[in-house]
Formats: sequence, structure tokens, C-alpha cells
Amino acid sequence: MVNSGGKQPDGSAAWRAQQLWRTRRSCRSPRPPWASIPCRAEIGLTAMQHPLLLRPPSPQVPGNLRARRDQPPVILGRRRTRKPGRVDPHASKSQDSLVFRPTEVVVLNVCLSSAMHDLATLPDWISSMSATFNNLLLERGIAPEEVALLRHHTPKRGASAASIADLWRDNPEGFILYQDTQEKNRPILRKRRIWASFVSPNPGDTLFVGLFDAKYLNTGAADWTCPYRGDRPGEGKPVDRFSTHLRSELSEQIGKLRVDWPDSNVRTWKRKAEGLSLPVVPSTLVRQTGLPIHDADLVDALETLGFEQRNRTGKVVQMRRGDFIVYVKRETAIRPLVVHPGFLDVADSLRALGVDTVEPPRSYVNAHLREFPEYIAPHRTTVGRHGFALGVSDRNLATTIALLERSSRLETDDGPVRVVAPPEDPLTEKERLQAARIGQGDFRNALVVAWGGTCPLAGVDHLPLLRASHIKPWRSSTNTERLDPFNGLLLAVHVDALFDRGLISFEDNGTLLVSNTLSKDNLDRLGIVRGAMISGLDARHGAYLAHHRAHCFVP
Repeated sequence: MVNSGGKQPDGSAAWRAQQLWRTRRSCRSPRPPWASIPCRAEIGLTAMQHPLLLRPPSPQVPGNLRARRDQPPVILGRRRTRKPGRVDPHASKSQDSLVFRPTEVVVLNVCLSSAMHDLATLPDWISSMSATFNNLLLERGIAPEEVALLRHHTPKRGASAASIADLWRDNPEGFILYQDTQEKNRPILRKRRIWASFVSPNPGDTLFVGLFDAKYLNTGAADWTCPYRGDRPGEGKPVDRFSTHLRSELSEQIGKLRVDWPDSNVRTWKRKAEGLSLPVVPSTLVRQTGLPIHDADLVDALETLGFEQRNRTGKVVQMRRGDFIVYVKRETAIRPLVVHPGFLDVADSLRALGVDTVEPPRSYVNAHLREFPEYIAPHRTTVGRHGFALGVSDRNLATTIALLERSSRLETDDGPVRVVAPPEDPLTEKERLQAARIGQGDFRNALVVAWGGTCPLAGVDHLPLLRASHIKPWRSSTNTERLDPFNGLLLAVHVDALFDRGLISFEDNGTLLVSNTLSKDNLDRLGIVRGAMISGLDARHGAYLAHHRAHCFVP
């Protein structure tokens, strides 16, 4: 509905909006961002030009009337267009019409340099007034229906800590083990793939300690000691065992955000997120700035993500979470986070997250990086250590750590295999080859498609019996060659074993080469025929096959 100006009729939507505005103006409440926009430039916008106005202006209403800065906002409210004589001829009766004051021509007095900033802060200003934990989940693209809320709290003092909150603070690994062990047959925990965990540092206090990916593993009697109570979980009865891993979302809120857990649910420590609205305590809500973080602030942020300080020198601080190690440069803001040089391969993915990396990607050398590989170069007289230096902000630190951890492991049929590891626990060549052959990633999938899911020599087409085998060995390949499907063959398990040990190879045309060390009886048992041929080879396999014949094959 369009109001032609003048006094608003008592009881109308516009009149109520005006009264509400005047009442709030007289109170000492925070002023919304639009109230502080200075007047430097006048912009005349008709109803057709303004993005909020959906209908053309009525021709009989005069324009060029200026809205004063001390008056209420231009848009006062909504009103159903049903009263006779007050219906916008351009709107259907079933529509909501926007009520404007004083005319359809809206003249906004705005400061172009500051108005956009003020308007950009409006969502934060509103959300801080009425935010709930579910709002925060939705902002990060997580549906509350996927989340279980867990409030870890017991009035009983533990054997190793005074409270669960103390266990979380002083023994993060023990807290994870405590959380991973649950009473059997709890459907909410088995079905919800994300857990939002809270602890209670003080009576009536509920502190957020992280979002976790949760996966049910098995049910059975526990053979370990509860890190909190000091006894065997379940007292010998079967318990459910889960695997939980910290997610990057809302990591900036860990150890800071508090919610109002309702008194009526204080005894209920697990709930479905969509069934319980948890108001956020506004003063504890962390708003990310997107600004770079370094030195002590970066150390604090990593500790929030579960890292512990292990060593400190005048140049760097070593931080560790499990087997994942990073370093923080001291007293510098230039790419202060140093990670293993093996992560140079994911530089493009890191830049996509907004991480600052040196271009082109190259190693950062510092002798204090004692857990990272040695760096030896002709121009250096001493042996150093090297890593990959990154610049991060409070907005992308958690997602950066999550990406690095995903990149450091390769999921296989036999469990995860580490690709990037500290020197005291290096990868064996067997693990590397296992990762390359059994891995269920892009390399294996590409070979399954290329070879039609069938071993070209043995004709086996049962996928669990097939291996993604590198022609040029993993240890001799560059990172690009390791992922090149033309550097691979899809071979049955026994054929893969022969190929891996150099007991067989192939000519460029597919002719099978067999080592003279294999007896005829064993060849017969294996179903291997000298001089057999395989089809499906491409010219791009040639260089890799030549390497295998020259460096791997045993004549």
C-alpha cells in the first residue's frame, strides 16, 4: 500500500511502526547502523529503481520530497491491501504492500563512503541480539537435523580431574577418549554424524568445546581405563565405541562461546539440535575479523584447535596435535605458520582458502625446524631444515588445518596411511606402495574406468581382488606422475605382486615379459603364459613401461 503523506491513521501498520520507533528512540538502547549514516550525498530513487520496491510508482503522487534524517526509516512496515480506498491499483489483493513515508519517491541521504560499511554490520548487530546455537550452525551450512548436542557434566569428582571441563582443558586426548566411549544402543549418537560438545566449568555454565565428526565403530567390553573416572568403562559390560574428530566450523568459538542450557533440560545431557534452541550469551560470541594472525595470537588460536606447545626457541614455537606438527615463527607477521614441506603439493588448494603463500611455492629454510626434513643445497655450507610458510587469518586457520590433515593421510582398505609424517615415525616404502595400490582415491577410480574394472592379463573382474599398481614406482615418481593414470595398471592381486617385484613386465605393444627366475611349474600354478599379450595400452604408457623394464624388471 502507498501512503500519500500526512498524518498516519491511528491503528494503521504505519502508525504503529512510527510509535514503536519513537518509543525506542526515547530509550537508551544501542542505535542501529542506519541511524548513524551521515548526510553527504543525496540519491533520488524511484520505486522502480529501489531494489526493495517491486511496483511502479503511482503517477498522481508528486516526487522530490526529501526524507529528513531525524525521521523514522523509509520503510515503516507491511500492510495487507484489503481496505477500500487504500489499495494500490498496481498490486493484487493477495499481496503484501510496503508502506512508505511520505511518498513513493524515496530520497535517501547517505554517505557513500560509510553507508555500505554500516549496512554490512547490520546482520551482526541483529544476530548478536537474538543468536541461537542453531543460527550459528545454519550460518556455516550445517543443518541442525544432523547434529547431536552433548553436555558433558557429572557432579562426581574424577580420579584425574575435578570436572569434565578440567579434563578437556588439561588432557584433550583423554577428553576425546572419554567422549568416544558411550553407553551402548543410544540411537541419537549412532545416527547423528556431527556432535556439538559442551562442558560445564561452573554450575549453570555451559561452554562450547567443538563440533566433531562422529562415526560409530563397534560395541564390546572396554579394555582401557576411563581417563576421567579411572575405572573400566561400563564395568565390564559392552559399550559403544565411536571415532570423533574435530571439525573446522565454529572453531573460533571453542572455549569462548557460552550458551544458556535450559534448567528444564539440565539433567538431559544429549539432545537433538533441532529440538533444543540454545540462546547464545552475546558477550561470549566471537566475531571473526578476517585479519592476519601471528606470533602469540597464532599460538593461542592453535591451542584452541587442540595443539600443544612442545618446544620453544628464540625463532620458532613447535606446536603438536597427535602426530601433526606445525611451527610458529616468533616476532614476525610474514607467513608465520610453517608446515611440513610435503604440503607444497596443495599450495593451490591453500590459496583457494585465502591463505598467503610465496609464489611460486618453495621451501622456507630454518635450522630450528627440528622435526622437518633436512635441506641440503650446493650453495649452503650447513645442513638446514625446511618447511612451507603460510600466512593465515582467524577466518581461515581452522579450515587450513583441516585441509592439511586431510592431505596428510590417504584412506585405504586397510585403514589410513600417512603421506606426511614426522621424522621419528617416517613412512616405510611398504606403506607408500600400499597407499598407491590399495588407495580408493582418484588414481584407483581412474584405473577402474580405464581398464573396465578388469585385469588385462588375468581377466579377474572382482574389484576387491584388483590393485591400482604404479608402473614407475611411487618412490621414483614425481607428484604429478604418482597421480597420472597412464602410470598405472589395474592388476589382479597375484599379478600385481609379480609386477611389483619385477618378475614380469610388458613391452610397449603389450607383450608379456617373464623373468627367468620363475619356474614353469610356478607359472602354471599362477596361470601365467609366456608371450601372452594385453590390450588397452596407450602411447602415453610407453615412458613408464620403459622405466619399469630398465629399472625394475629382473630378466
